[in-house]
Amino acid sequence: MSCLDVQHLSLTLDNTLIIDDINFTVGKGEVIGLLGPNGAGKTSLLKMLAGQLLGDGRVLWGGKDIKDFSVQGLAQQIAVVSQINDIVFSLTVEHVVRMGLLPNKTLFSRQTESDTMLIANAIEAVGLTHKFRQVYSRLSGGEQQRALIARALVQQSSLLILDEPVNHLDVFYQHQILQLLHDMAKQLNLTIIMSLHDMNLAAQYCDKLALLNSGKLVAFGHATDVLQSHRLTQVFRIPCHVDTRDTRPNITFKPDREHVLDLRRWRK
Repeated sequence: MSCLDVQHLSLTLDNTLIIDDINFTVGKGEVIGLLGPNGAGKTSLLKMLAGQLLGDGRVLWGGKDIKDFSVQGLAQQIAVVSQINDIVFSLTVEHVVRMGLLPNKTLFSRQTESDTMLIANAIEAVGLTHKFRQVYSRLSGGEQQRALIARALVQQSSLLILDEPVNHLDVFYQHQILQLLHDMAKQLNLTIIMSLHDMNLAAQYCDKLALLNSGKLVAFGHATDVLQSHRLTQVFRIPCHVDTRDTRPNITFKPDREHVLDLRRWRK
């Protein structure tokens, strides 16, 4: 049963078609990886799914158009982790993560003991307990990203949207965070949609993949169906080999020598 239904979604900005008639459905507990080259429309599509950009078509969440939700109601349903954030620099990690409580609190609500435990558990889950009191602006880029993911966990929404959540993380935390998100989806029946650059990570941790190019949905489905060598070579404009001997495809790109810049001509 689908809980997210994307119908004929299109977006035009400055007379340029950014998103071109995209359709797909997602079920509860599914993790969807959004793939595509730079400029394919991944971030714009995520913003439309989150209600941050309005265009043509409909995004239905639980059968209800997201345009019909109030601002607070939408925040209770959808948590977003963006690439760019506007966190006040003087806030500590604890305060940043605590902001995830806001959609589910009234203006003068006090923080309860269960709220405090929720915050602590989220911070522990992303490996930042030792940075609990540290000012957010003094964290590394990867640590800041993990703090924002913890904030989204505290929000306890049913749909989690993340724009390149592991982009600034080292290998250990890439796998830790993606495994955490995957486990949350299965254990808590959450729906997760995230853009990723690493197709091998996407194949490992996502139930289904959506491949975008020039605003169009090129393919949607399981990794073995989406990650085809001919398709990836065409979309990313570089020769691609897909190894299917494992339980999931493994992607290797190898540029043609004729397309590699010859640096010898700069030498005297």
